[in-house]
Amino acid sequence: YFEAVQKQADIAALNSAFADFQLLCSTHEGEQGVIAMNNYIERSLLAMLPGHYSANVDTGSFLYHGKAILITKNHADLGVFNGDIGFVVARNHEPGSTGKFQVEVPQGSGESIIVSPKRLKAWQPAYAMTVHKSQGSEYQRVAILLADYAKELLSRSLLYTGLTRAKQRCDIWADTQALEKAFLE
Repeated sequence: YFEAVQKQADIAALNSAFADFQLLCSTHEGEQGVIAMNNYIERSLLAMLPGHYSANVDTGSFLYHGKAILITKNHADLGVFNGDIGFVVARNHEPGSTGKFQVEVPQGSGESIIVSPKRLKAWQPAYAMTVHKSQGSEYQRVAILLADYAKELLSRSLLYTGLTRAKQRCDIWADTQALEKAFLE
């Protein structure tokens, strides 16, 4: 996906690259949760892009061409809903462009719903998401990160849901105790 963002790819290429891999976390909070993982991934991505991004930038709200976002609230009037994935796209689609952005939310028909980022009230970066939020989605490859500090969330059904998001391969990142808890509950 990093390569597609670096090349300022169009929406079809971004969507295709995004569908190749997804990091799924068992929890939203903590050092192994969605917030921390999205921050880490996004900082790594920004370090590879041309431009001068401050180490203090709020990656959660910072916009750039190719940023993958997860809609976290229904916006029925806009035609986008909780769980939809969208991509921030520079309006003129020129490499290195800055300024005005739009969010394109690909639809099954090959078309996209285009929305101003200012109209979306609730979203988060989509490089990592909880297993729960991934339900109904499929990716070529998936990695599941089971947080060792949130064992109360771990269960066979959570692990099964994460595993079944992968079409080709699934890697599980967990310590032994977290993995045992997920298999036994």
